[in-house]
Amino acid sequence: MNIQILFYEFISEGTIILDTFDYIEIVLWIISIIIMFIIGFVFLSYSRREPINKNFVYIGIFFFWFIASRICRLIAKFVIGYEYGFFEFEGTLLMLAIGYTITSYIGVFFIYFFLERTILKKTHYLFSTLVIVVTFLSILNYAYPIIMVILTPLYIGVLLALPGVFLNLARKTSGSVRKNALIVAFGIILFVLGVAFDIPEAASIWMNVPGLQSITKFASPSLQIVGTLLMWKGFPRDV
Repeated sequence: MNIQILFYEFISEGTIILDTFDYIEIVLWIISIIIMFIIGFVFLSYSRREPINKNFVYIGIFFFWFIASRICRLIAKFVIGYEYGFFEFEGTLLMLAIGYTITSYIGVFFIYFFLERTILKKTHYLFSTLVIVVTFLSILNYAYPIIMVILTPLYIGVLLALPGVFLNLARKTSGSVRKNALIVAFGIILFVLGVAFDIPEAASIWMNVPGLQSITKFASPSLQIVGTLLMWKGFPRDV
């Protein structure tokens, strides 16, 4: 099979008609990607400038992997297209869904790895290991949906633990450290909500609520933009 045939199958696997709201959403996601790229690059530069900041490389990597996951999602939504509420992915959509899952969780893994190297040393990389388990189960879930029964509580635990770490840090500290911890916690919450609004399971719910479609289409990228900027503002400059 030659490249032209492969390309034709790629673009013809789904049919989607974009409206004005879709184009606005795409622009917002592009802005989100650009911001994540810049902030990820800055964190990488911190790790190179000063030896004390070497752990910041993991935060930079976190943002770059989420850029990869977002690209997978944008292609699935706006190039190929899919029906909300229909989760039996196959072909290119399945590959993109798996790609989105893997790249997202790799990003989450690196942020937990950063935390367990700097703040949560007593956990002995428990959360980093849990992310690997959740990633594996999420991929299996595409073939065996019954796994969702096991996956859901683990998934919620992985997501809630992230802001929980910084809320707990804020509880135990004071002054600028407490303020920054609260900013990061709030940023993570907004970032996660941005992801939650956009996943098919959540989108299939709000798509059926009158008046919410246009709002939530913009809310997802907007929340990720604000969440990213808050995480950038709150993270200390030396760890």
